[in-house]
This record gives sequence, C-alpha cells and structure tokens, in this order.
Amino acid sequence: MSRGVGRPRATWNLEGHDPTDQVSAGAASQYYDFDAYEEIQVQTAATDITSFTAGAQINLVTKRGSNRLSGGARMYYTHEDFQWDNTPSDYEGEGAERVERIYDYGVNIGGPIIKDKLWFWGGFGTQDIKRIDLADITAHQKLPNVEFKLNAVLGRHRLEGFFNFANSIKKNRVSHSIIDGPGARYNQSGPKPIFKIQDEISVSDNMFLSIKGSRAAFGFDLNPVGDLGPGSIWYSDDATNVYWNTYRKSLYDRTQYFGQALGKIFADELFGAGHEFKFGVEMKHSYGIRVREYAETRLRYRNYEDRVSRYAYIYRNSDQDYRINRFGAFFQDSIDTGRFTVLASLRYDRQWGYFNELTVPGTNVAWSPVQLRKQRRNQDRHSKTVRKIQQASPMEIPVVGRGTVNREQDPVAAHKSRPCGGL
Repeated sequence: MSRGVGRPRATWNLEGHDPTDQVSAGAASQYYDFDAYEEIQVQTAATDITSFTAGAQINLVTKRGSNRLSGGARMYYTHEDFQWDNTPSDYEGEGAERVERIYDYGVNIGGPIIKDKLWFWGGFGTQDIKRIDLADITAHQKLPNVEFKLNAVLGRHRLEGFFNFANSIKKNRVSHSIIDGPGARYNQSGPKPIFKIQDEISVSDNMFLSIKGSRAAFGFDLNPVGDLGPGSIWYSDDATNVYWNTYRKSLYDRTQYFGQALGKIFADELFGAGHEFKFGVEMKHSYGIRVREYAETRLRYRNYEDRVSRYAYIYRNSDQDYRINRFGAFFQDSIDTGRFTVLASLRYDRQWGYFNELTVPGTNVAWSPVQLRKQRRNQDRHSKTVRKIQQASPMEIPVVGRGTVNREQDPVAAHKSRPCGGL
C-alpha cells in the first residue's frame, strides 16, 4: 500500500528495465538476489515522470565493474534447531508450519577488461529453503540467480549489456489447500532470463540521450506430483476441502519486450531560471499465455475416507493466449529559480490488448439431460439433478458398494454415481 493505492499500482525497475508483471499487476516477476545490488530505492511519493503508475516505485541497481578488481562472497545457514520452541503443551500434537533449514550463499566479482574502456561484473547467489507444512510434507524451494554486466566507453557513447537469470524451483508447492494430499501438490519450475542493452550518448555539454531495449521471459510451470496420464483421477473432499491423488498441470508464458528512448536538455539561463527538460517515449509488449491440462476424471466426495461419491466431473484443457500493449510519452521541465524548484510535467499513456484464437481438443463425452420431469420437481435439491453420459468408448468410474461400473453395461448403477458437468 502506498499513497492510498495497492499492489496493482506498484512498479519495479531493474537496471532500467520494467519487469513488473502485467498479468498479476504490480507483482515482482522473480525472486531477487539482494547481495547483487549496489542500490535499492523505494519511492512512495513525488514519482518521476518516467514512472507508469502512481504507486510504490522499487528501483534496483546491480553492482558494476571498475578499474579495480574486487569481489565478495557470503554463506548463511539457519536451522530449526537454532530456534526457540514456545508451542503450548496442549497444542504440541496438532502440527504446525515451520522452517526446517535455510542455506543462503553467493559470490560476485568485477573488474577491468581494458582499463578506462571496458569493465565486467558477475554474480551468483542461491537461497535453498526447506519447510514443513501442516500436512507434515516437506516443501523444498531453490531460488538461484545469475547476473552478468558489461560496461564500455566509446567516445561519446557509454554502452551497457546486462543479463540476469533467475529460477524458482519448488517441490510440493501447495496447489489448493495447505493440507492437500501429496499427489495433488505442484512441482514448480520457472526459468526467467532477462537481456538488456543500453546506449547513453553525450550529444553535447547540455544534451544527453539514452536508448535501451530488453527482453524478459517470466514463464513458469506447475506440474502435479500425481500422474496425469490415461485413467488419472483427481479426488476432492467436501468435508475438508482437500484435493488428493493428482490435480492439473499449468504452463505460463509472460514474456515481455520493453524499449525506451529518453532525452535531457540542460539550460542554465532561460527566462531567468535554470531548466532541465526531460522527454521520451516507451513501449512494452507482454504475453499472457496459459495452458492447463486436467486429470481425466474428477471424483468429488462428501467424505474422502468413506469414499461416498457425490459427483463425477470430466474436464478438457483450459487454454488462453492474450497480449498486453502499453505505450507512453512524457515531457517534464524542472525549473530552478534558486529559491525554489517547480516541476511541470505531462504524460500520456495508452494500454490495449487482445486475445488470440485457440483450438482446444474436446472430450470423448457427450452430455444429454434425462429425467427432466424429476429435475423440475426437485429444483430445490441440487443433489437430485441427474445427467446421463453417452460416449463413444466406455469410461469406468468407481461407485461405492458396486465396485467398478461400465456405463454401457449397467446404466442404472452408473446413474447413481451422479455425473455432472465440468467441461
């Protein structure tokens, strides 16, 4: 929360690149290695004209090489044995979330390649975290980061190339509930490379230009621990709202392209005051691609332990593909009279997006309502709504008390498993 607005109005800035997630507005698109940064600024008021939003501005600047070779390293270790336990004796057997251990280590080095002309800097860091949740399942997360930067001076040009690779690898990530069964949890992977090039040009003593462009791939995958192959079944429990056995697979692509051209002109004496003119344009193009694959069948139980089934669901893939575009132009005059400073600013922004057409494979199931009269008589009882499945090939769903039912051979028994829509 900043100046009365929430996270969707926040903007992140990494080495002049805007990596703010435009799908999950205002969110950081990756985990950061904070030992890699020379400077971190958090601004909550009087935001610069180059900022797209009015919320909190987080600016991250990594270290860079110089004419002196230098570096550093770190190693931190935390373990649950180092922590005090103040859990009341009455609750000791109830279970609790806790951190088992944390490793945090990294190294960085920078220096000259050609003195006064070309410099390098690189760093690597990882956070390795193990925690135990309420279901007594270990969630293991690794957050590696690699950074590399080149800086060069060529006449009036100051060139910079920057590369950052981050990942979020997590085993047994919670998918639906903090007490989901092991098979219904996720194994997560999310490699996120960022490339940026920039040219800063000193046109004259009072004029400066900057041109930069970047590409960032912020995708990630969520794969269920349980199998999603033929015959896979996803169980859910109404009594505890817990998922079991398996769940769904999700793939996300949130690639971004960003470009900006910025200029500054300095006029020391103009109309009796000093002026700093800032102007520029920028463009950002973001992907919003999601692919979801479900288990073949979902069985919803009143109580999973008793295997009393209420409904059977059949899903098909749920995909989406859309783009988000953003264009901005700005102009600012910073007027310094000696006694006070006046900022006169004007900014124009336009956002637009569109969905691409997709083809999603269907299921081999066709639905047709039956017993409509009975349905109308029992509209106040949702559990009495019955549908009959007609399908090209047999599908087997377990029904309590009858073993396995083949719908083609025993439609009456299959009717009792209460299949319903979920397409």
